Amino acid sequence: MKWHFKLPLVLVLWCLWAPFAKCATAEFLFGPPAFGSGASNGPTFSFIDYQMNFTTQAGTEFVVSYLPGILIGHRFSYAQFYLSLGGGLIVSASNVALGANSAFGYRSGTGPGFHFISEYRHAAGVGNKRRYFANKVIRIGLQYEF
Repeated sequence: MKWHFKLPLVLVLWCLWAPFAKCATAEFLFGPPAFGSGASNGPTFSFIDYQMNFTTQAGTEFVVSYLPGILIGHRFSYAQFYLSLGGGLIVSASNVALGANSAFGYRSGTGPGFHFISEYRHAAGVGNKRRYFANKVIRIGLQYEF
């Protein structure tokens, strides 16, 4: 079974875990794997990549996806817009390294329940042989606010 078929199962397990971990929001986003340097869409890559975000009441954000990787940061919100800054394990088609990431997003509403969410995320790192690489992703999806 390919990895992208297992991700919905992981999403269900994480959504069951999220309320117990004091998460304020749980998000499931999807979109193209990545565009930009170091993130070519090779033959073994799916044309859709999934991303799961969890944010606590304090604004700490946890992001898990194939591209750009496993990230942690802080989310600054203003009304329906947010900015996220952080770092983590950045993954590209040819490199894996520690790096920084930032995101800008919009959600359709505030308060408990489901909301539409769209996001632009940029992650950059320095991989093997000190080569710089960057992943840029645009994702859309659903957010559930507890």
